[in-house]
Amino acid sequence: MIKRILVAYALSALLLVASCGKSAGPGGQAADGTPVPFQNILSQCSFTVNDPATSVYMDSTTWGQLWSQYCGAYEVPAVDFDSEMVLAVFYGGGSYSGCQSWVEVIVSITATDDQIVVNIGPLDEDQLGACDGMAFPIQLVRIDRSDLPVVFTGNLPE
Repeated sequence: MIKRILVAYALSALLLVASCGKSAGPGGQAADGTPVPFQNILSQCSFTVNDPATSVYMDSTTWGQLWSQYCGAYEVPAVDFDSEMVLAVFYGGGSYSGCQSWVEVIVSITATDDQIVVNIGPLDEDQLGACDGMAFPIQLVRIDRSDLPVVFTGNLPE
């Protein structure tokens, strides 16, 4: 009997130590989620999206419409929408100057049981370069396709 109690106590202690420092979210998953790898999509195109926004592209039709609207002369980057999707952060124009528009503001992307969370850091305008031209900061990334809703958090474009 004492042996069973000692074994149960040892197992409880191991479980307690293993769970230290982790907070559980929905479904028992760590609240901060699983990191989602992402890859920048770059182009020679200088997007001139006037309004700040975040977007998710899940199909080639809307992806092609974006490119034809803003980058008609440039080839549309290939995306396999059967296995990938595209996330976009547009800062709009008018108040930014620089030599180029491509920035890196997405700090991390994580997946929980019920959503994809895109964490946006601050826009470092030094990434735009030291020119007097008007810039329209943008970041486009591809990730593995998911049917979960996408939530953008952090320093959202205004």
